Amino acid sequence: MKIFLDTADTPTVKRLFSTGLIDGVTTNPSLIRKSGANPLDVYAELQSLGVPDISMEVYGTADEMYD
Repeated sequence: MKIFLDTADTPTVKRLFSTGLIDGVTTNPSLIRKSGANPLDVYAELQSLGVPDISMEVYGTADEMYD
């Protein structure tokens, strides 16, 4: 079983990921909006923290995802 943290708050991720109990992070547009962060910045920060499994929901059409 893997445990994922559902948040866009990178300070929380940093604190909890360092415990070794969290396997990855999931987030969605609502959580990112609440955090006030830019989605690309959230992703970059999660990568820099070494989070191996990152799942980010997107919104829009398939074509918009590639713009």
